[in-house]
Amino acid sequence: MHLVDFIYTSCATMCQALGSDYQRMQRALDDQSAQRVQLVSMSFDVERDGQAELAAYATRHGAQPGLWTVAAPLTAADKHQLMQQLGVVVVADGFGGYVHNGDIHLIDAAGVLRGIYAYDQWPAALTAARSLAAAMP
Repeated sequence: MHLVDFIYTSCATMCQALGSDYQRMQRALDDQSAQRVQLVSMSFDVERDGQAELAAYATRHGAQPGLWTVAAPLTAADKHQLMQQLGVVVVADGFGGYVHNGDIHLIDAAGVLRGIYAYDQWPAALTAARSLAAAMP
């Protein structure tokens, strides 16, 4: 199971709140759950979020390798396809940033979207991910 949020590393508001929520989820995952539930923060700012920016975001939020991945699609086309498939809407704010929601997407091992949770519903998202993971062989 994957819990996926969409961020950009220079965001000072929603993305920082999501990073804090992911820290809480990371701490809440026990060893057995951590093997079956992965956290993913996906940047939608492929033009500005390179490896250095993604690594700095991961470090700033204490992302543990193997449990929480901070990444970006390789190309703008990949980004658009992924965001369209998951119904993610991002609007430029006119000041170099973006307006976006803070949803957490629960995606199963087959790549099927199984639920969308508001950022403040992270405990429900984590519970759902654990339940789905436990039900899988």
